[in-house]
Amino acid sequence: MYSYDKSTGEILSTKILGTVTECNDENPNGDPASSSDDKTASNSKSKSIENKLTNPCLSNLLNRKSSLLSDYISYATNNHENSTKPMSFTYYEDLNLGEAVNAQLVSRDSADINGNSDHFYIGVNQKKVQNYSQEYLFRTYLHEAIHGVLLSKGTEWKGVIQHNEMAYQYRNLLSEAIQEAFPSISKKDADALAWEGLFSSEAYKALDGDEKDEIDAILKQYRNPRDIDGKGAHC
Repeated sequence: MYSYDKSTGEILSTKILGTVTECNDENPNGDPASSSDDKTASNSKSKSIENKLTNPCLSNLLNRKSSLLSDYISYATNNHENSTKPMSFTYYEDLNLGEAVNAQLVSRDSADINGNSDHFYIGVNQKKVQNYSQEYLFRTYLHEAIHGVLLSKGTEWKGVIQHNEMAYQYRNLLSEAIQEAFPSISKKDADALAWEGLFSSEAYKALDGDEKDEIDAILKQYRNPRDIDGKGAHC
């Protein structure tokens, strides 16, 4: 749990253990459109990635994209007091995740009572996602890290609240990150991947049925890259 000054947003004390569960991929039912953060100068070196994944494909992808992931986490902290705050993100296999969960932000540790640095632990359901495309996996890594960014800003640790904010403020950033990480992907596909995990948001719910069907079809292709109509890079 954590407390903060409601008038300034300053975190006064932090001790959080809990979960923010990503939405079930196969049951989309709501989330909004969006805007992107300005990717201006920020200190990505203060956002470090620790890789404890054991699946070779998932681990190698995280190693290869860790610098880019760190950059986009840093961009996501722009325009608030935590822009240069040291943050670390540990990705590990979590055997306790539900069958429908790809990954989730599991816990947060602060270095001291003033919250001068944060360490976030992100559990990954390796068995479930090991055959997904690398584009989809990269999106998952960044999506969960942004949950940590939102916590560092004082956003309440509830999935719907955070997914609403992510959909309106960070979805374009997610899409841009996917396109930079995988230059051959189309903007349309990257935009669809950015919607993953945001189905409970008001922005997604505001889309019409045809848009939702198209997003769902693209997501299925990237979850099954080895299929005849699959898309994306696989191991």
